[in-house]
Amino acid sequence: MSIVADSLRSATYNPEAEKAIAADREKANAVRKQIQDNLDNFNKFFVEVSSKSTTPKWTVKTMDSFIKEIQTWLTKNGDASEQVCKAKLEEIKKRGSEIIFLNMYLFVNESFEKVMKFMLTEFEQKKLLSKADREKYNEFYTELKNFNASNTNPKLVDTKIFTDKFGKEIETFSKQKGIWDRQQTLIQTAFSNPDKFEADFGAIEQQAQAAKAEEDKKFSFQRFTKKVTGTATTVIGSLFYVVFCFTIGMFAANQAIGREPAYRVLYFIYGAIFAPLLSIYYLYLWFNNKSPKIYTMLPLTQSMPETTIGKFFMFPFLYKEDKTARDLLVEFLTQSAEAVGKTFDPKTLGSIGNQVETVAENLKNLAAETKEGIEEALPKLNQLRVNTIEPLPKLNQLRVNA
Repeated sequence: MSIVADSLRSATYNPEAEKAIAADREKANAVRKQIQDNLDNFNKFFVEVSSKSTTPKWTVKTMDSFIKEIQTWLTKNGDASEQVCKAKLEEIKKRGSEIIFLNMYLFVNESFEKVMKFMLTEFEQKKLLSKADREKYNEFYTELKNFNASNTNPKLVDTKIFTDKFGKEIETFSKQKGIWDRQQTLIQTAFSNPDKFEADFGAIEQQAQAAKAEEDKKFSFQRFTKKVTGTATTVIGSLFYVVFCFTIGMFAANQAIGREPAYRVLYFIYGAIFAPLLSIYYLYLWFNNKSPKIYTMLPLTQSMPETTIGKFFMFPFLYKEDKTARDLLVEFLTQSAEAVGKTFDPKTLGSIGNQVETVAENLKNLAAETKEGIEEALPKLNQLRVNTIEPLPKLNQLRVNA
């Protein structure tokens, strides 16, 4: 085999081509070395910044991922050409530079957020600036804090635009209010000596907490009024929402007056649970004069208790039958009886509370009573068809509107 391989190598050997390949590989290796040097430098910077507690979390995560990506590429592309290696080197330089500059902006923003919090604590403790100015400064602080919190996947361009714009606005305000020098001193400390800044910030927070605790021991009518007002607002708001839910549940239960009591209870429960959504539906009915008639909060029974305490507790569930519903039911039963050659006495109709759902059963009983006259009524079947056309829609109206 070695003799054959040597023969093939000898037959295809091209000294010039071999030299060109070797030269290209040497150039590619030189660029690969530049990539490795760039990676080493970037790795040193990463080790340095990641060891600091002040480094943004996004930076640590992104740098670590970037380093692993370059190492993987170098391992898998050992035979890459000079051109490919140069393209990768430029890409690495560009992306590495963007990460470093973005880290700087993120660090500035997070440090400035801490400085502004420090300043607000100092304002309150030393009674600096007016209340309106403190509130304005707090608005700036909230804006920066929200941006930092929402900037989970930051882009260099967007971060730079926000930081530059915000920096100009806060600089103008700080110089107008005479707090620029103090703010700059804190920023320099936060940049150059983060540990000292954290220690100073911790100290002033402790002082502020101690002062607040001392102040809380003293009676303050303003603080008492504010606390009472806040509690009352919460309680009234909660009661209002409960009443709102019960009201929508009441509409739903009364709309189901034509159904069995168990259904009304379910309608009430679901109406209360989905009150915010159903309120739109009942507003629509109200504007179109189709609101359900309200009998009571949860109409369940028409049987009046004999005792006073029973009447008291059953009051939200007691309701009187609806005259319109009774008239419609009497009319339907009368026409049904006439259709089979009989008569219906409205006086025999008891409470309609449970009969709205049992009309079919009533008709069945009525038919049983008139069994002897069925043969006599057969010639009137055609008239029965005509007469039932009119009451059927009324029965439907009864079930909906009763």
